Amino acid sequence: MFATQVDVIATTLDSDTWLQIREINTFNRVLTFKNLTDTTLSIKVQHSVDGSTWTDHVTTFTLDSGDETVVAITSLNLLRVVGSGKTDSKGLMVGYSRVHSDTQYIWQSPVI
Repeated sequence: MFATQVDVIATTLDSDTWLQIREINTFNRVLTFKNLTDTTLSIKVQHSVDGSTWTDHVTTFTLDSGDETVVAITSLNLLRVVGSGKTDSKGLMVGYSRVHSDTQYIWQSPVI
C-alpha cells in the first residue's frame, strides 16, 4: 500500500528546521515540495539514527517561487527538512509518500 500525507508548513528567513519526520521506514520514501512564497527558498533534507546527530541526505537545493520538485529518499532513518528564504506561515507545501507492506492484507487474484 502507499500512504501519502500533504501539509503546508511555515518557512523562515534564516536557516531552521521546518519539518521533522519521526517515522522510520524499511522502504524508500518520496518528498514533494512546492514553494508557495514569492521568493526563492533553499531546502535540504537530513537524516539521523538517533535524532541528535544529523547528516545531509539531500544537499541544499533552491526552489523558485511557484516551483515544485520531487526528492527520492533512500535513508530509512528519521528525516528533517531544513530551509531558509522567507518568513511565511504557509510558505511550503510538503508531500510525504511511503510504501507500507502489511502481509496480513495482501491482495490475491482469485482463481477462475
